[in-house]
Amino acid sequence: MEFKEGEAAAIGQAMYEKIRDEMEEHYWGHMVVIDVKSGDYEIGGAGDDDWTVTMRLRERRPDAYTWGELVGYPATCSIGGGVLEPLPRRSKKRD
Repeated sequence: MEFKEGEAAAIGQAMYEKIRDEMEEHYWGHMVVIDVKSGDYEIGGAGDDDWTVTMRLRERRPDAYTWGELVGYPATCSIGGGVLEPLPRRSKKRD
């Protein structure tokens, strides 16, 4: 499967949005890596980096095309030693 520029990122973000509430409720601060071809994903443990989580996903999906999110944060890392501030927690949806 080939992706046009930006397409894989858009697919990954859309897939993440479908699981975002669950991720934020149970895995705040953990890395989640999604295979944008299959929709399969792997959730990291506390302190796992994107490489570790990606390799665990690739054990199941060797040809995975991946998109990663650090749950609750605007980016997966900071460059230059800056502090990565979490996003505000979203309020839970009410029925």
